[in-house]
Amino acid sequence: MRVSAGAGRSTTVTEPVLRVALPVPIRHPFDYLPPRPGWTPPVRPGMRVRVPFGRTSAIGVVVDIAPASTIDAPRLKRVRDVIDAEPLLDPATLKLLAWASGYFQHPVGEVVVGTLPRLLRLGRAPKAERSMRYAASSAGACAFAEGIGSAPVQARLLRLMLDAGSVSEAELAAEHRDWRRPLRALIAKDWVEPVSEVLDRPDSPDRSGHPDSPDRSGHPDCSGHPGRPDRSGHPDGPDRSDCPDHPDRSDHFDRSDHFDRSERLDRPTLNAEQRRAVEAVEADLEEFSPFVLEGVTGSGKTEVYLRLIEKIVALGRQALV
Repeated sequence: MRVSAGAGRSTTVTEPVLRVALPVPIRHPFDYLPPRPGWTPPVRPGMRVRVPFGRTSAIGVVVDIAPASTIDAPRLKRVRDVIDAEPLLDPATLKLLAWASGYFQHPVGEVVVGTLPRLLRLGRAPKAERSMRYAASSAGACAFAEGIGSAPVQARLLRLMLDAGSVSEAELAAEHRDWRRPLRALIAKDWVEPVSEVLDRPDSPDRSGHPDSPDRSGHPDCSGHPGRPDRSGHPDGPDRSDCPDHPDRSDHFDRSDHFDRSERLDRPTLNAEQRRAVEAVEADLEEFSPFVLEGVTGSGKTEVYLRLIEKIVALGRQALV
C-alpha cells in the first residue's frame, strides 16, 4: 500500500504494481501487487479490486499499472480479489476523471469510485446489458398493408419489423435517430408488441421463427380484420409529429417573440470594484479562463454576475448560474 506520495526513490519489483484509487480523502492512489505471482488474466486499468486497507478492506478501481513503486517491495500488500473480468471504465474516462480530480482539487479515489453506481461501489457484479425486441402485431401488419403514409417514420419502423421478424433497440436506432417517440405511438395503437428481452449481442439468434413474429412470406390475412376507421381526429390517431413537414413542429422556436429586449428595469450603478471585476472577465470572453470573485455578503457580487450574463447573452451564447 502506498503511504507517501512524495518519496524520492522507486523500488523496482518483479511484478506489476497496481495503482488503485480508493474512496478516501487522500489525493493519490495506493500501490498494491496482484493477488499472487503470475496472476492471469492480467489486471487492467478500469477494473475494480478488493484490497486490504488498514484493519479492514476497501473496494477501489485500478487507475494505472506501473513497473515500480516508491514503497519497499516487502511492504507492498497484495490485492485480495479482482472483481471484474473486464474494465468498467475505459482509458478515456479514466483520463477525464484524473483531469477532474486535479482541476477541482478533489481526491482522485473519491472522484473515480464516486462515478460508479452504489451497488458497483459495494462490489456487486454488473448486470448484463439487455435490450427489448419488438415485432409488428397482426393489426400492425394489416395497418401497414393498407398504408399509413401520414406517419412515414412509423411506417419505416413497421416495415423494418415485418422484414426482420423482430428488431432490437439498436436496430431501431440505426434505422432512425428519433425512434423512441414513433415506437411509443405504434405500441399505443397495438401495432407493435415487445416480444422478448435478450442480450444485445451481435450473435443474437435469428428470431425469424419466433411464434409472435408475423409471417414474412407475405402480408398476413387481413380478411377478418375490421376496417380501419378514419382516426385523423382521434386522440390515438397517427402521430403526425414525426413528419418533417408537419407545421406543429417546434424545431424553430423563436424566443425573440417572447422577450421584449427594449424593456429594461432600473439597475443599480456599478461601483469601481464591480466595474473592474466586470471588465476583467469581459476581456477574456473569447477564451476559457476561470475567475474567482471574492466579496462579503451584500457586496454586490450578484450584480456582477448579471452584467456578465447580459453580455454573454448579447453575444448569442449561454450562461448557467
